[in-house]
Amino acid sequence: SILAAAGWIVKRYFIFLIPPCGLHKLTGIPCPTCGFTRMVFALLELDFKEALAVQTFMFLALMFFIIWIIAGMIALVFGKFLYIEIPKFWKRNLWIPILALFLLNWIYLIYYGV
Repeated sequence: SILAAAGWIVKRYFIFLIPPCGLHKLTGIPCPTCGFTRMVFALLELDFKEALAVQTFMFLALMFFIIWIIAGMIALVFGKFLYIEIPKFWKRNLWIPILALFLLNWIYLIYYGV
């Protein structure tokens, strides 16, 4: 609740300190991370639907990392380590699907004008 209160205060009183997206301001085209600030504020207000709508890729990535951290902490409580065995092919090429998802998200942002 402290985090939510801090987010509310920043959104209410200090939003003017957060600069607008330079690419969007200059060209009218959203950058790949446009909507991230709105996503964070939506999450602070527990509005998951809005957070998912304004920045799908970052929202899903953030949820993955939060779940990973929680699972890791639970594993440590039980004296285990959490790890994933990644095949050699994906160790070299994991960037390909991540980049593809990132670009698909950018297309989504442009298409829906987020």
